[in-house]
Amino acid sequence: MSGLILLASYPKSGNTWMRLVLETLRREGQRPALDALGIESAAARLRYDQALDIETSDLSPLEIARARPWVSAQCRAAADGRILKMHDANLTPPGAAGPPFDPGAVDRVLYIVRDPRDVALSFARHFGFSLDQAVASLADTAFWMGRSETGLNPNLEQFLSSWSRHVESWLDAPGLTILCLRYEDLLQAPLESFAAAARFFGLPADADLLGRAVDACAFAALAAEERALGFRERHWDAAAPFFYRGRAGAWREGLPAALVEAIGRDHGPVMRRLGYEA
Repeated sequence: MSGLILLASYPKSGNTWMRLVLETLRREGQRPALDALGIESAAARLRYDQALDIETSDLSPLEIARARPWVSAQCRAAADGRILKMHDANLTPPGAAGPPFDPGAVDRVLYIVRDPRDVALSFARHFGFSLDQAVASLADTAFWMGRSETGLNPNLEQFLSSWSRHVESWLDAPGLTILCLRYEDLLQAPLESFAAAARFFGLPADADLLGRAVDACAFAALAAEERALGFRERHWDAAAPFFYRGRAGAWREGLPAALVEAIGRDHGPVMRRLGYEA
């Protein structure tokens, strides 16, 4: 593989679970500690500080957005098959000249998608939003993640846009090699789904190793470790643990009917495209 290898998703769609399973496969069935994940964020501030040879904290958000495509092109030569996690939409942020990753620097992309009704529930808990705020954020075409007024975020700001535009920006991107997996299929058919991801990334995918990796990354084990040791990726405003329930269809009990209808209005075409009944 030459170029950057991306594991992309809208937030709270299963990206961390996938990272854990992939890293466990690379370690021959030994799961890393939650705070020792080897798959780093594509928006990690330190990466850009080093590439630009300047403190990004001295730059404006617009200056950073304009620099990100250049940095991705520079990082291509040193990619060495490394997988990077990202939540950015494959869109040009307002004022920038292009998306955060130059298409010519990307080898392949695994994109994970989840029913936006369940995303809204997880989004609210993760960011400490009300359900109304979460549903509005999923529909906001100008939405950014990672902005802080009180401190320096270890990750750069990431332009998400709306849930629908985020999905379409990746699935309809010309010239990219993309595999799309649904979170619900990872739950219902984990061996088959994670095997597809492993093959896509050129990782071991034999049934025995996959079974051990999936078992090692069972939700109950992850939640227990977070309770005991914490998890640095839990948002400071979170209203619940990072690993809360991790199931499909929780929106049926957790979302008021008016918000379910709002999500259907906002995202119906893309939901139907992905097999989610709007």
